[in-house]
Amino acid sequence: MAVVGLVVFCAVACSGHLSNDDGTGGEGGSGKPDLGGGGVGGKPSFAGGGASAAGRSGAQNVGGYPDYPGGVGGLPSFAGGGDPLAGSGGDRYSPPNPCEWPGSCAGSPGNFAGAPGDYAGAGGSVDTSPGECDSGKGCLVAQGSEIRGLAADVSDLYWVDHGTFDNLGNYDNDGQLLKRALVSGTSTVLANGLAGPAGVGLTTTHVFVYLDQVWDGKPRYSLARIPRAGGATEIVQLDAAPNGPSGGDCLGCLVNAGDTLYFPLPTGVYKIAAQDTQPTLFSSLRASSLAISGEYLYLVSATPKAIWRVPLAGGAAEQLSADPRLNIQVAGGYVYSLDNGGNKAYLARMAATGGPWVRLPKARSYSAEQLQITGDWFFHELYSDAGQQFVAGRLSDTASAGVPLTLANWTNVRWVGTAQGIFWTSGSVIRQRFNAE
Repeated sequence: MAVVGLVVFCAVACSGHLSNDDGTGGEGGSGKPDLGGGGVGGKPSFAGGGASAAGRSGAQNVGGYPDYPGGVGGLPSFAGGGDPLAGSGGDRYSPPNPCEWPGSCAGSPGNFAGAPGDYAGAGGSVDTSPGECDSGKGCLVAQGSEIRGLAADVSDLYWVDHGTFDNLGNYDNDGQLLKRALVSGTSTVLANGLAGPAGVGLTTTHVFVYLDQVWDGKPRYSLARIPRAGGATEIVQLDAAPNGPSGGDCLGCLVNAGDTLYFPLPTGVYKIAAQDTQPTLFSSLRASSLAISGEYLYLVSATPKAIWRVPLAGGAAEQLSADPRLNIQVAGGYVYSLDNGGNKAYLARMAATGGPWVRLPKARSYSAEQLQITGDWFFHELYSDAGQQFVAGRLSDTASAGVPLTLANWTNVRWVGTAQGIFWTSGSVIRQRFNAE
């Protein structure tokens, strides 16, 4: 089977933002109804500037509003002075029945913070400067209201804009799927009126989108597909969400072999080809990371914790390693992952047929996450004293990898690595930074 290599990254919509380094939530209360100025603002219970659940001092967290699944039990977002769950002089916030919302008790971070480069507010204004693609934070590629997922192939960038809410918190049903050439060009809208697009993946014939506002008696996550040339949106699977069997992110988990998409559900890995009307079970293994290369699908399973490969043509799963990693990529006859130990981070690999993991040069300080490979390029996040960094290098010379992009604040960044550089967003703009330093 011929396999077209696609770089796919979908971020869970419920993942949140940390507050600014000084614990400030910003000062505005204007802006979009639910994502207003000052990091929180907008909704009646989320006024900025310490009036309600924004506050200052960055002490504790309530999580996200139930419009944003995964918002309970996360990182510091709604701090306050005095009452740890209230703003200075403000009101305590208690989300109404948060567990009724998809993924809302998954322990992901809350969704509102006023970090620079994110939502508008004092100290948190969006950087819309044109910029330069080969310096700093890169050049401006596109703008939207709330960009939640990016994906790319060898020629084009695709992304989803989640859409907006009215002043009462009702969703406006205005989500969009868009694309633009990697090199340059005008953004094209492929689909309008999507029900809360929250993640995106590709096959050779379709763009697949996770939706989090599909109404079926209650809000339900769903997986939909749209022809790559544009056209009608078709929901192919209800209760499909961009998270693994343990409730966390399933890293790189919309993968393709030609026109066939493979994706995880709690009951196993499923597949759907262009001519299929609904998915079918491919493997009963419960995956937390997926990759495809050659004639095999590779996966990290949660129970048992191991790395496997399964023939795309069908057949028994073969265990490659009982030493699973956070996420895997496959290229050139090797399975690649990241190895964090002793306050050092390494790119590591093992033979695609199994065996020991071998660390590759060079080591970096602190912790690395979210590995992506496209062609000969590899990319990963690196968390250090400098903030959130991105490493880019070639598999043919891993010791020469550099850090083309550094973000001073640890915001909830969604990104995808390509041969034309890293495309990234933390909310309402997409910027591009070339791979070369």
